[in-house]
Amino acid sequence: MNFQDSGRPHEHGAVPTRGMNRMDNTMVLVVDDDQMVLDVVRLGLEAEGFDVVEALDGEAALAVFDTMKPAAVVLDIGIGRPNGIEVCRQLRSVTSVPIIMLTARRDELDELVGLAAGADDYVTKPFSSRVLAARLSVRLAHRAEAIPSDVLRFRNLAVDLEARSVTVDGLPISLTRTEFEILALLLSRPRRVFTRAEMIDSVWSQEWFGDYHLVETHTSRMRRKIIDAGGPRVAIAVRGVGYRLADDTEQLAIA
Repeated sequence: MNFQDSGRPHEHGAVPTRGMNRMDNTMVLVVDDDQMVLDVVRLGLEAEGFDVVEALDGEAALAVFDTMKPAAVVLDIGIGRPNGIEVCRQLRSVTSVPIIMLTARRDELDELVGLAAGADDYVTKPFSSRVLAARLSVRLAHRAEAIPSDVLRFRNLAVDLEARSVTVDGLPISLTRTEFEILALLLSRPRRVFTRAEMIDSVWSQEWFGDYHLVETHTSRMRRKIIDAGGPRVAIAVRGVGYRLADDTEQLAIA
């Protein structure tokens, strides 16, 4: 007997559905606190060839994502424990899979906040499952073209986003969680200068209780560990703004 037939909620609010044994480009995690919405979305996406796993709240969504490693996430902004924006922010800190937010109202502020948290797209309820499936297909196709793997590389440095590991010439380097997040952020947009405020929002989010000097401290330690291991100089301070990835002409500069 499955959990839907029994009428009993799955542990932590997650509900397994067809396709949980597959680890391919068709698995989508759908998160909504309304089981009727989940049922409608699941049936619509399955009809379009997707496999679906479900979660009823934020805590379950994070747990299911960590276990199942879906290719994309459809996330309602109004869920709880934590809310959709915070779930989006936490997911984006560890993965680059497409995230499409669902909302019951067309509110520009909600959309801006969601996009700032890392969402790729927005769909307003009520919506067509075929339209949602089409948007998922486009996002997945773009990701397959732009990001062939979850490993970011810079010269002899490799950062595996899924395994959360860093190597120089294939040898591992031990970074703290914060140092890893800063490094991944800089490598994600090689030509962009990240302000200290953007780095705080991306790396620390609501856990931030310090000042901008801690950004400099963590970045400096991360940079030194990589250089000491024979890796490249990864972070260049832009006076009065923040940090960016060093280019080839700056590799000989004193770290």
